[in-house]
Amino acid sequence: MNAKSPIALVAIAVALGATAPAALAQTQPQGKTRDQVRQELVQARHDGLTQSSPTRYPPNAQQIAQNKARHEAGTHRGEPSAAVDQHDQMSAH
Repeated sequence: MNAKSPIALVAIAVALGATAPAALAQTQPQGKTRDQVRQELVQARHDGLTQSSPTRYPPNAQQIAQNKARHEAGTHRGEPSAAVDQHDQMSAH
């Protein structure tokens, strides 16, 4: 066996090992964070856009209006302005 072979094998292994983490880091999807997705869900619930019927999707204008009215009555009752606020955050969990 050639004396240079083990040294060459070690050099190749080290070189491949050094590039593996960089290759893995590049394949990670760059998506939204959990907090961003939660906030979008809170906003969709607030706007009446979440699905209220398993047989009708996406919701039509009448369903959206009903969802908004239900949300305002349950989450924002008595509030002068029904904007997304801490009450929406509490119902999101």
